Amino acid sequence: MSMLPNYPRHQIHCQRYGNSSVPRSLGLGLDMSVLQLLYHFDHHTASTLAFGACVWRDGVIPLALNDEVVMHAILMISASHQHSISPDNAAYIKAMAYHLDLTLSGFRGLLAQGTENCNHDVVIACSLLLVHYAWSMPFFAYADDKIDMRSEPDRLLKFAAGLKAVIMSTKQDESYPDGIFKSPLSGATIQGFQDWESALVTIFDFREYFFGAQPTTSDGSFGCCMHHGSYNAFDRLAPLLKTMDAVRNGHAIHHLILQIRIYTLFWPSKASKAFEEEFAVNQTEACVVMLTFYATAWWLLSESVWWARTRTKVMCESILECLDKNNKDENWETNIGNIRHYFKFTPNETDGWIIGDPGYHPAKEFQ
Repeated sequence: MSMLPNYPRHQIHCQRYGNSSVPRSLGLGLDMSVLQLLYHFDHHTASTLAFGACVWRDGVIPLALNDEVVMHAILMISASHQHSISPDNAAYIKAMAYHLDLTLSGFRGLLAQGTENCNHDVVIACSLLLVHYAWSMPFFAYADDKIDMRSEPDRLLKFAAGLKAVIMSTKQDESYPDGIFKSPLSGATIQGFQDWESALVTIFDFREYFFGAQPTTSDGSFGCCMHHGSYNAFDRLAPLLKTMDAVRNGHAIHHLILQIRIYTLFWPSKASKAFEEEFAVNQTEACVVMLTFYATAWWLLSESVWWARTRTKVMCESILECLDKNNKDENWETNIGNIRHYFKFTPNETDGWIIGDPGYHPAKEFQ
């Protein structure tokens, strides 16, 4: 974490103040910057995170008032949210760095204790907030510019997989009672989305136009992104691609957005180790899969989900540029061109790509 500023560590002592979710005191006195971050999380950030506002406001904020690590994680994601709104405000960048540093150090300490000695809700809350943070920051850095993927591959796959393993092992520990996340982390959370998309009749042949150069066939198992196991990358993309096709054909998805957020948030954590390694070395098929995933997330979520907006845009631009420079497999040229066309990616004057605005507007007709 050498990129983080070196600030002295403060101890946070919180207590409830009537019915308010804002602590009365922090450290030796009233820290207005911390109170502002907590207020922003309570009133704005909580409703934007996976599982909905009630989990974070009614469950996690009270938990944070008695646990320093969770408090730092809340302040970290609140600062990240405000940074997304005001990217030139240096105070939010410093706050992100400071609270991320303390969250990670505290989180490592929690894991060192073992599940039998930990507060399970604390571990899961910190893990989920770190997953959201990783999504919100491209390349785990504070600059939003493109980075050469040969020297700085996307670390989200490995990071998300590690945090998911922590979440699932903690949730399944026999000593974990019916805590805050017992129900939200069940498969039932996204069952409505899975039932809806499985009943769709897909008109557009995504497999042929996007992945026709694949040398292997799919095993047909979609797999729920909440559970263990790694599934074929295309099969895990299929629900999102079918959702895009449905919206193009007039289906409404506003009632499913919360579930689509959860599915998308956990999608990277399901990648196999082999896929992680292929993407890390810019293997063409892996890059095409990840380009399609990020483009789909950009199109479906980035207009309304702040933590998906910057990463999806930056990754689309970076993967497109990487494929232009490094793709040696001519079999994929047609599919890559189809993806560019479908998502309306257009070349710019510096041999890069313009991603365009987010929202429900891919090419109306694929020609």
